[in-house]
Amino acid sequence: MELAVSQEQIGVESETAISREPPRVDLVLLRRETAAWTAAQRALLPDGVRESSARFVLWEFKYTESLTLDAIRQAQAYGYFFHTTRGLKPRAVQMFILSAKTPQAKRLAAFEYEPTDMAGVYRSRNLFTKEIPLLVLNELSDAPHNALVKVFASRKAEKAKAFRLLREHWQLPTALLTLLEVLQAIWSLPEGATMQEILTPERVMEIGEEWKRIFLSNLSPEELDTYIDPAYKQSLLQAGQAEGREEGREEGREEGQLLATRQMIEQILQRRLGTMSVAVSERLHGCTLAELNALVNLALDAETWEAFAAALPAHPADA
Repeated sequence: MELAVSQEQIGVESETAISREPPRVDLVLLRRETAAWTAAQRALLPDGVRESSARFVLWEFKYTESLTLDAIRQAQAYGYFFHTTRGLKPRAVQMFILSAKTPQAKRLAAFEYEPTDMAGVYRSRNLFTKEIPLLVLNELSDAPHNALVKVFASRKAEKAKAFRLLREHWQLPTALLTLLEVLQAIWSLPEGATMQEILTPERVMEIGEEWKRIFLSNLSPEELDTYIDPAYKQSLLQAGQAEGREEGREEGREEGQLLATRQMIEQILQRRLGTMSVAVSERLHGCTLAELNALVNLALDAETWEAFAAALPAHPADA
């Protein structure tokens, strides 16, 4: 070809790279590390996926757009190149398309997708799409094993049911639970469904911290006190009462409140600014309950340990 056409200003290349960097595709890969799905593994996987015998499961997740020709082309290419570049047999890899939105009936018909006996799981009779099942998140059943993917369904009612199932049936790590709680709060806003900001896990957690700081900074010391764990407050109160039994119940109650407030401030500061110095700790231990209550907002707003320490009340022992 080069010898034949190059004289007419037609460039010819062979074995050319399709991109300057190795392509990285936007999908989720689940790699089963056991001979078959175990009961514990299947309890974490949605319908359609949990029935697959493939070792490698690929999800192409469509959140802002519905089922399209481009989505199917991408899914075909991802599955093909994944098993060929890794030297895997085709049956070792199963590609799924997960759609947050419910495709229109005519769109499903165009690609010959038909419902199966599992709600929300569709399979196609078309030669080019029969190996790519479609999961419609709005339609998946309310079984607990579907909850983790259904929180990304487009319908708010389906999201809400999924969140309830997660809380009731899943033992979620604290970080994941916090992430999902903030996501639910964002989605509950009027503009939540149309937000254009890319919500990475890091950004979601950052938003959560911002909201928490704003919320706490607008509470009075009395209101803030109500958010301390009751069992923890009771243990501190009992300790304060024990220490102050000789001087009366009222003094013991005040001592318990002082200990609880100081502990709360220490937790806020160490979460925001890191390890507390001995000097700052000693000065906090010298503060009265009224002084500690006045320090709550400062603990939430101080940018550095130096800024916080500079605002601490001065006591004779500090001189």
